[in-house]
Amino acid sequence: MAKLQGPIFSIDAHGTIGGALTYSKRAIVKQARFQRKQKDKTTAARAAIREKIKNANSDWHVLGKEIASTYDILAKGKSLSGYNIFIKKYIKGFFSKQGKTWENIGNQYGEENIWSLCYLGNGICLAGTGPCGYILRSTDYGQTWENLGNQYGEENIWSLCYLGNGICLAGTDWHGYILRSTDYGKTWENLGNQYGEGYIWCFCYLGNGICLAGTGPCGYILRSTDYGQTWENLGNQYGEENILCFCYLGNGICLAGTGSSGYILRSTDYGQTWENIGNMYGASSVLCICHVGAGVCLAGEYPSGYILRSTDYGQTWEHSKNLYGIECIISLEYLGAGICIAGIYDYGYILRSTDYGQTWENLGNQYGESDIWSLCYLGNGICLAGTNWDGYILRSICE
Repeated sequence: MAKLQGPIFSIDAHGTIGGALTYSKRAIVKQARFQRKQKDKTTAARAAIREKIKNANSDWHVLGKEIASTYDILAKGKSLSGYNIFIKKYIKGFFSKQGKTWENIGNQYGEENIWSLCYLGNGICLAGTGPCGYILRSTDYGQTWENLGNQYGEENIWSLCYLGNGICLAGTDWHGYILRSTDYGKTWENLGNQYGEGYIWCFCYLGNGICLAGTGPCGYILRSTDYGQTWENLGNQYGEENILCFCYLGNGICLAGTGSSGYILRSTDYGQTWENIGNMYGASSVLCICHVGAGVCLAGEYPSGYILRSTDYGQTWEHSKNLYGIECIISLEYLGAGICIAGIYDYGYILRSTDYGQTWENLGNQYGESDIWSLCYLGNGICLAGTNWDGYILRSICE
């Protein structure tokens, strides 16, 4: 209860007395009124809405700035913010069907493989290909693609990463180049080979200019603190040959998946030092890791075809057992609203979960492809998938 200031019959009084009578000033009008207690009955319907708002707010932060930009565009000319539009769609169940059906955008410039996909916000997407080493660029949420051409004679663009403010990174083989763009992927500078490695398998952005790169065949983790302009070699990690994937969970916590012994590594200091969580249920490779919020993480491995799941920011893991007779989970992506998708090697399946990765439905083979190598979420129910064999880009939307 606010303390009453001034004599109770004074025109200068303000505050509440007895939890019932309130003296206040609105604009130039001074008033006294009875304070009615707010009626806020807890009902099942209200509890459900509040839980949805809580989950939606969590997803808003997990999905990141680039996804937020999609909703900011939708909000232009309206009285609502992008955040309000996202919350409204979430509560109404708009996202419940995302990732369920897929359209084939077709082969891209004769390439066989779409190795990597990346969203830069505002409808701009990049795709890395092989064996001709093209970078493709879209400005319409992946509906059409421009070929930026071969990059410095390399055969494959294995990895792409967006750092914000128009800065992007690309990782290649055979020469292990890191490429850097400052104009939203339109043009690229070659930063050269990195410590003699042949492959730049993956990147991860941790904020404030800090980036990580995973290499092979010496299994180095590289670290940059200047938005990818220069790189420090943190050295080989626990005897592994390849650092295949990264995932940033926030607050300095990072995970890395390795290949030859199938370790998951964990850092709590923005990638400066790494603890080995150990081999994951007999895996030889951990190929992808995804954060779905509130410390819940998923990882895909080979050769048991397990999807691993952690609820404590990657400290301990359980596995899904084998799913649909597959051997390799090669890509994972979180779409929000508890929906996750997984890309499968050799079978060309897309798996879909609606419960944060606890159970999975098989959506089947996609357009005769052998591998769903890359996945990318653009917000507002729009997802992209890159395939291996015919080099298709697939696109999913929910109306």
